[in-house]
Amino acid sequence: MARVANDLAELPPHMQAVFFRQFAREADLLAHKSTDRDRQAWYIRLSELWRAFAEVMDEKNDLYERVCAPAGRAQIIPFH
Repeated sequence: MARVANDLAELPPHMQAVFFRQFAREADLLAHKSTDRDRQAWYIRLSELWRAFAEVMDEKNDLYERVCAPAGRAQIIPFH
């Protein structure tokens, strides 16, 4: 699991968000399949946390896009 975490950390934020949402969908599926109410609740909470992580990565990506956008995308305002 440590290797997976390291590999994910090397991805850009928008790709991390994709993986986190997939993890959330898998937790939802496990909750749906489980017959134990405590386990269902645990998987649902886990799904919520994965989605929260994805949202954080989306915010991080938005900040990156605004601050570190490639020069070709920057708007140049002439100085008069």
